[in-house]
Amino acid sequence: MGLAGRTALVVTVVVALLPLTSFSDEAAVETLIKENKYAEAVAALSALPDSLSATSSRPSGGAEKAVSVKRFLDAAMTLRKALADGVKAGAKVAFADRVLGQPMRGTIITVDDTGIEIDYGVTQERKPWEEIIPRRLIGLARTAKPDDGAVAAASYLVAGAAGETETADELLAVIKDKFPVLLPETEKPASMTFSVPPPAKPETPTETKPAEVPQVVVVKPEEDTERVLKLPDCGWLSRTNNPYRPNYLEAANIVYDREEWKDWEPDGGQALRLAKSWLDGKRYFAFRVMANTHAALPERLKTVIPQVKKKDGKIIPAYWDQSFIDEHKKLIEYIAAQVGQNPYLCYVDIGAVGDTGGEWVLYGDWNEMGLTSDKANNLVWSFTKMYREAFPPYVRLYLATAAFQYAQNKTELVDYCKKNNIGRRLDGLGGDTTKPGFWAKSYKSFWKDTPYQWEGAFTTFEWEKDGPYSTPAVLEAGLEYGPSIMTYADNHVQGEEFAKTKADLLRQYGVQLGYRFFIKEAAYPGSVRAGGRYNLLMVMTNKGCTKCYADREMEITLLDTNGTPVAETRGNPVPGSSEWMPGEEKQVALPFQLPNVGSGTYVIAVALLDDHPLRPNNRLEMGMKNKTKDNRYVLGAISVR
Repeated sequence: MGLAGRTALVVTVVVALLPLTSFSDEAAVETLIKENKYAEAVAALSALPDSLSATSSRPSGGAEKAVSVKRFLDAAMTLRKALADGVKAGAKVAFADRVLGQPMRGTIITVDDTGIEIDYGVTQERKPWEEIIPRRLIGLARTAKPDDGAVAAASYLVAGAAGETETADELLAVIKDKFPVLLPETEKPASMTFSVPPPAKPETPTETKPAEVPQVVVVKPEEDTERVLKLPDCGWLSRTNNPYRPNYLEAANIVYDREEWKDWEPDGGQALRLAKSWLDGKRYFAFRVMANTHAALPERLKTVIPQVKKKDGKIIPAYWDQSFIDEHKKLIEYIAAQVGQNPYLCYVDIGAVGDTGGEWVLYGDWNEMGLTSDKANNLVWSFTKMYREAFPPYVRLYLATAAFQYAQNKTELVDYCKKNNIGRRLDGLGGDTTKPGFWAKSYKSFWKDTPYQWEGAFTTFEWEKDGPYSTPAVLEAGLEYGPSIMTYADNHVQGEEFAKTKADLLRQYGVQLGYRFFIKEAAYPGSVRAGGRYNLLMVMTNKGCTKCYADREMEITLLDTNGTPVAETRGNPVPGSSEWMPGEEKQVALPFQLPNVGSGTYVIAVALLDDHPLRPNNRLEMGMKNKTKDNRYVLGAISVR
């Protein structure tokens, strides 16, 4: 319906915004209306002389215009009150605007006499009523109270007055459909008038506050490209069979030991004592149980578990026999009870199967050994589940890549590993697997599903020759697979020597190993309220070769001028840290509620937290400078009011 066919009400209201030249102060009222200062316009209109009332003897048309103005103003104030009531009742009303020069979408959190306050994430900003045009006011009010007849009627009046004919047509259709009681009893257009009550006045005057737009601080932290990070779930690994000593194998982030089954036994096995010494020394430790030969079993089991003699003369346990599976389950449950709750237990290899160090390689004639596909499938599933059930879910496990070939449904096994914190281990770094074109190249996408670990073959000093086996070539090739962990030494003696003579290589490739997060840019409100809710916006970059497999909390700390923590708050970044992929930049928002602290100027610092429940206050290293001794990374100053 066009304007000509609209009711008399709309025609009347349209002229309400025309110049009111018939009385002395109409220009002031008109200016206030054009500036969207409706509350002031109401007050100004009320203050006009009685001679300007609707019943006064003034030039023709003045009374009608004054009534129209008052009707429009009452309608606009009704919409403001509807918005305030809806937001107070919990309605989620979106508001889009430009923040930091970029279009952003926020949510209205408060409405008062002066305007609205919007939470955009990085900051909370005010929008005065003067900057909200009638069309937008209609949309906001109807979102806050979509099924309110008075709101629909007020919206209709405001739309008509503002010349929004299409919007008015739509609203009239809504009124006829949902709120017919508002329509006149007769169908005469001249009688089409809505009774829109003015907004209720508060019992006590509302305190008005000047509109504030918090300063937004943008910082660009300095990247640290030299320091090799020491994280609880990735980094350099070195083997050892020596007890813990301070400052021993310092180049290694993770110390690793693998011993024969008999050495893990409760009655005097040295392997468990060694493990406890490293864990008690607060070093990240990992281990594997081996049973390369039947002789690796404890004496009490040599007559219980069948043995198999291979063609090469090697005698191995019948790994697939149920007695081997059952007895190993008892051992693993015992070990888990001893060290499974230690916060420094980095990971556990699902081992003990295979005659080459527990690497799950079952060489030989299966028919002669009595091994079938069903038995192999049962073996891999039994071991995978027994380890997962024995150790807490937050302790990562690794299963040799070779084991996956024995599962009759490989996809099912991969899915189980993804859901249960189990990574894949590939043996042979520095061996044939490093040669270009080797079959292991097909493993280059494995890291996208599960954590990946490269275990070295031979010793690093055997890599010291030209060509594909040179140490740089080996490490370069290893990083292409996206590993979380790589071995640089087969034993503690070699580890110490390698760290001294090849420190440059450990640093050069260590800064690429695992995940390595760097905040390229951060933005936060420079002026905040104690107890207020805000967001820290970050451009997060992963400079490592793989992903983080957990969504970790981040911590925001306020430091005083001496660098002493005053208050802390934590939040979950969006998107989570498991989505910060290597080589990518990610726009990340960290919602947080500012602690209740006194007013003043503080220093804001951020930290990435460990997700391990036994290490709740462990702050992880990031690839940035300007950090405190407890791994908080300083961003800049922030004012609390």
